[in-house]
Amino acid sequence: MKEDYYQQLAIIVEAKLNNHPLVSIVMNCYNGESFLRDSIKSVLSQTYENWELIFWDNKSNDKSKKIFFEFKDKRLKYFEAPKHTMLGEARNNALEKCNGDFISFLDVDDWWTSEKLYNQVKVLKSNNDIKFNFTNYWFCDQRNNKKISLYSKKKSYSGFLTNYLLKSYDVGISTVTFKKEIINDTNKPFENNSYFCDFNLFMNLSTKYKFYFEEKPLTYYRWHNKNFTHNNFDLYASEMNRLLKSFQKFEKFENFKFFKINIDYINCLLLLKNKEKKNYLKKTLMMKWSLKKIKLLMYYFVPLKILEKLIRI
Repeated sequence: MKEDYYQQLAIIVEAKLNNHPLVSIVMNCYNGESFLRDSIKSVLSQTYENWELIFWDNKSNDKSKKIFFEFKDKRLKYFEAPKHTMLGEARNNALEKCNGDFISFLDVDDWWTSEKLYNQVKVLKSNNDIKFNFTNYWFCDQRNNKKISLYSKKKSYSGFLTNYLLKSYDVGISTVTFKKEIINDTNKPFENNSYFCDFNLFMNLSTKYKFYFEEKPLTYYRWHNKNFTHNNFDLYASEMNRLLKSFQKFEKFENFKFFKINIDYINCLLLLKNKEKKNYLKKTLMMKWSLKKIKLLMYYFVPLKILEKLIRI
């Protein structure tokens, strides 16, 4: 055991001397057996090798633990939660185990390209002002991993992005790498009692630190029927409405109006999902004219079963 410890310590020291900072990859898992192997393999395939994987098992009752231990690599570190918690608390618990200078997240149903960490660390090391890096990503079919669509066609951009993100929130958590220093002064960065906690944290960070968006897709997001938002749209809508209250601090930003439109859009979709078409139409007609309002009016005439597949509600 001591030999293993000193060997690992030597690797970290050598990487530090070569200016290759340690990246802590947080993988929160709850019953992730279906896709877990692909996610771990994508970490092991990284061309940037100075990383540790903090695997936080949130009391899974499937084969997730067994699958994790199929992989033999000292950089893979397993932790089991004392009890099952909401995702926000689980993420905070996993962060407490991180030793890295940089933090990345990878959900168990997503996976990375082999150069993902290398590209992001390069950006963060070469730009002292940039503290937070996120990338474009592909939506992929759960059955065969084939690409369905590219999330964004935007070119790379950077800066204080709060106003921009209020209109178009492009931050997929599995694409993120940031300098740990930006959360060091926060005891619990994520809201404990939340499943959609990354949105709130990253928006707050965007007011203090410069972000960089990489147009090149370095992450694959698996689109499937077990996606949490898809299966918990009521909860998602509830949390977004709660965030609207706490986001009043962003009212000074010009694009806050677009954030409010997006909340109305989500609430209308919830009415449609719950087959309250009369209330859905009434609320839609009350909205100010926007692209989202036009979409909602079109959705009214689409059968719900088809719509659920198209927009994942």
